[in-house]
Amino acid sequence: MTKLARQRDLSILIAGVVLTVAGSWAIRETPTDWVWPWLILTAGALIGGIGLKRVDGWLPDAAPPARPVKNAPSRRRRVFAWGGVTLAVGVSGWAAWLLWQDAAAWTTAIRWWLAALGLLITSGAVLRAVGRGDHFVRPGLRNENNTPKPSRFPLRWEIVLFLLILMLGVGLRLYRLDEIPAAIYVDETNASLDALYILEGRAASPFGTGWYETPNGYIYYLAGLYKLFGASYWTLKAASLIPALLTIPAIYALGRMLFGPLAGLAAMFVLSVSRWHMTLSRWGWNELMPPLFQIVGTFFLIRGLRERRATDFVIGGIVSGLTLYTYLSSRLVLLTLLLFAIYWVGAPAIER
Repeated sequence: MTKLARQRDLSILIAGVVLTVAGSWAIRETPTDWVWPWLILTAGALIGGIGLKRVDGWLPDAAPPARPVKNAPSRRRRVFAWGGVTLAVGVSGWAAWLLWQDAAAWTTAIRWWLAALGLLITSGAVLRAVGRGDHFVRPGLRNENNTPKPSRFPLRWEIVLFLLILMLGVGLRLYRLDEIPAAIYVDETNASLDALYILEGRAASPFGTGWYETPNGYIYYLAGLYKLFGASYWTLKAASLIPALLTIPAIYALGRMLFGPLAGLAAMFVLSVSRWHMTLSRWGWNELMPPLFQIVGTFFLIRGLRERRATDFVIGGIVSGLTLYTYLSSRLVLLTLLLFAIYWVGAPAIER
């Protein structure tokens, strides 16, 4: 690809970004006139998408070649790795016990949980190395060692089970929604008030001013739903139902890409019947936004590593960045991405 072609592709991408930012700014500055700002925003998204598609050609088609590594005895590694997993479970249980004794002991408990997470990551990297051949390819890249083998599970049954599990998840979240929960909780009312303030023209802010200064992405999302469908009980409940329902097929896609169709269906089923997920899907607040954004962001980032597509990297980065505006504790997303980066860089050394 010539230098001129690269400059042209980059110019298209920058133009899309500029129009997208301009459209977002116009929406904020003109809350009573949404037509032109949204047209500008849509045009920016389309032009940016074209730019991203053209930038895809910048990356090499093939994954980096595998390089020889020297494997240590697998038995010793396996014992070490499972010992680390056992220790991590014990440390995590100790953290839970601390909270059981004192619900305010979060500072101490989180330190133990972080230690357990580090042990699990290290042990997982070692387990991954056990039984490998004489070559190493970085985690996430598509190759014969870490790509799920073609499944013998019939596609038609996979589709049938997917639809059945999806209907189960939808049914459990819609069943008697007008009665359970019995009323609107205080968090929902504060979110609704913030959304209505935005529609009334209150000065925009990335953080809420009426509810503990939490990230305001969900508030703007709720304001958009109110603008389209009106402020009502059902619109408020739909605000949490939409991300809840989208997360079910999203986790299937991620699980299928990483481990194959059966693992994807299993993950989808577990999430569909998850009591935590079902309960919060009926509560019109923002707790279910982070799982959706994290799953989608992880999907695109890993697919970008495997397929070598710039578009996936950009979309994964955007979605992961937007996660920070969904919920206060979503700041931990940065930690998980950092841990993955450490694993990405450190796994070759472990395998040596």
